[in-house]
Amino acid sequence: MSAIKGTATTGIHYQYTTSSLGQGTHYFQLQFDDGSGLRTQQEYSVDITPIYLKNSSVTPTSGTSSTNFTFSTVYTGPDPATQVDVVVDGTSHPMSLVSGNPTSGATYSATLTLPAGTHNYAFYATDGTNDWSDPPTPGVYSGLAVSAKGAAPRVSKIRAPRRDNAPYAYDPG
Repeated sequence: MSAIKGTATTGIHYQYTTSSLGQGTHYFQLQFDDGSGLRTQQEYSVDITPIYLKNSSVTPTSGTSSTNFTFSTVYTGPDPATQVDVVVDGTSHPMSLVSGNPTSGATYSATLTLPAGTHNYAFYATDGTNDWSDPPTPGVYSGLAVSAKGAAPRVSKIRAPRRDNAPYAYDPG
């Protein structure tokens, strides 16, 4: 890694750039030696794939069992998606192309009614060769509330356990 800016007193910004990572999951560690010995500060993983899902959402985030919940996501990739699903409580529901194209972003949506209770959901897409989920597997979004009288809106949150071989994979810091 190369020092980009800063001082030891204010903090030094280090950077490493590569353009040669192949598709798949790559694991890396940040290690430092301040003269007292090499220490691992953080472990991360990064997924390299040509497809991606972004701007995934559900509207509204609460309602009754007769409410129409619209799930949407934007798929990008070099090739069209062969399948895009929303997975609610472990059950896949196909999504339909609404607009756009895979190069600039294709919007997919599905409208469902759901039984009373709190529901988890995630989005999945494949182009027949590559696949992607939002949030990354094994995470799910939570906070979708369905009741007989409706419920106050709740913000969705990502829930994902740490991986055994990458204990800090979900550490935002």
